[in-house]
Amino acid sequence: MSHPVSGGQIVAGIILLVLGALPLALIGLFFLWQATGIERYVGSALPLIGAFGITQSVIRKLSGKS
Repeated sequence: MSHPVSGGQIVAGIILLVLGALPLALIGLFFLWQATGIERYVGSALPLIGAFGITQSVIRKLSGKS
């Protein structure tokens, strides 16, 4: 069931993306660029997975599907 999305939910979603997902994605990309060996993959994967999860959550909320 979908429901209408309020303006406050849109603003909160944008704030969550900027304060949550964007820094995690940048940290993941920095580790991918700077680290060597296994640290490169583990250090970059965890923040990128977190950023992906936050982004998917916000998109789902803004589409009104949950």
